[in-house]
Amino acid sequence: MTLTPDEVRPFIRSHQRGVLATMRRDGGPQLSPVLVGVDDDGSLIISTREPARKTANVRRAGDYRAAMQRDNASCCAFKSIASVH
Repeated sequence: MTLTPDEVRPFIRSHQRGVLATMRRDGGPQLSPVLVGVDDDGSLIISTREPARKTANVRRAGDYRAAMQRDNASCCAFKSIASVH
């Protein structure tokens, strides 16, 4: 099933734990457990430290993938462009 961005946001609001996948410089995946939020304008927010590898990967590649799971059966995976603020 494919969800629209407007369907993904409520899913994330109801369960914020997920796995962030960014690409390392060598092309391999970097997987990190994260908490994801939705801000007032509907953007997804992932808080991390500046020296974290995932931050460098997002700065370099400009995108990411994430998977969120609400319970044993419901999950949501998505990809998006990204920026670091």
